[in-house]
Amino acid sequence: RRRISRTRARFTLDIAMADLLSDIQQFLKASGFKRAAKAFSSDLIEQAASSRSGLALQARLRAANGEESASSSQGTLQGVTKRNPLSGFANGRSSKRRRTPAGFSDNSGGDEMEEFLISALEQYRSKKGRTGNGSTLVSPRIVKRDYTKERQQVIDTAVSMQSTGLVLHTSGNVSIRVPGDLMLVTPTGMDYKALKPTDIVLMDFKGRVVEGEKRKPSSEWRFHGDIYAKRPDAKAIVHTHSTFCTTMACLRRDVPAFHYMVGAAGGNSIRCAKYATYGTQELSNAAIIALKDRKACLLANHGMISLGKDLKSALKLAELCENLCEMYWRTLQTSGPVVLDDREMGVILEKFKTYGKQPKSCC
Repeated sequence: RRRISRTRARFTLDIAMADLLSDIQQFLKASGFKRAAKAFSSDLIEQAASSRSGLALQARLRAANGEESASSSQGTLQGVTKRNPLSGFANGRSSKRRRTPAGFSDNSGGDEMEEFLISALEQYRSKKGRTGNGSTLVSPRIVKRDYTKERQQVIDTAVSMQSTGLVLHTSGNVSIRVPGDLMLVTPTGMDYKALKPTDIVLMDFKGRVVEGEKRKPSSEWRFHGDIYAKRPDAKAIVHTHSTFCTTMACLRRDVPAFHYMVGAAGGNSIRCAKYATYGTQELSNAAIIALKDRKACLLANHGMISLGKDLKSALKLAELCENLCEMYWRTLQTSGPVVLDDREMGVILEKFKTYGKQPKSCC
């Protein structure tokens, strides 16, 4: 394992697809698959997964120090065929006895390994197909559920945004995190009230859409995915173009602690992220910075984002931010507000830890 952890994988063309799968399996078994999997080049997996099963997709591993031949780590399992490259070890019928890899039970046979390899390869099928906005496809094989209930929750939240005036027509977007580093996102350009559960797009955090989905995701899928990837506490995201939040965002002003409820967004202010074009990685990066230690932020000349433990709490925070921005805007029409100092806001934030929570034994 120590030797493999020091080895850098560099691949060139020269082995068939079946050999490649065997090599991956041998590496996983040799090192305990977590460590070996990290050493694999994602480029290789992309090439392997996007190729047709009979084509020559070839690879050679070189040790980083150049002293060891990688050939000892390669070779094809007996029984592996182009028709079924996994047949040599499926159901535990490998032609050679090998140590059980870390993470798999002794009596699990090859079934778990086969499932892992298929999932790993198909997670990186970036060349098989692309959506209209440049996001790529994820195989439905790795999806365990259709998430009909969660899809309907996304629709209900989007309709609520529209009915409460937080968005106009098809502006804004909604998402919810689901197991497997996936998210459900509203589609682009569709009337929220006309949405059906199958219109909600299931995709991973890097923009790969699950194959078979009917619609293109919101153009803002990038910041949804990046927030989920960097903020494990975020389970749902609401993005609106509400009037007063957007007014403050167009002024490019942070909302200070003029009222103690500003603390509900997680700190002593609601920050305004730097301007970037909608739908870009730059906008996502700016949002991530503005959301540090926060649950909501403004987007310069754009709108706002709120996070929550669920869709209900994310929507509630978006409504609160709109109310706060309206009050702040009204104070600016006079001489401006008196802002609470950091010491007082520290007290407020501490009190918020138990605010609105009833003891479990009360009912």
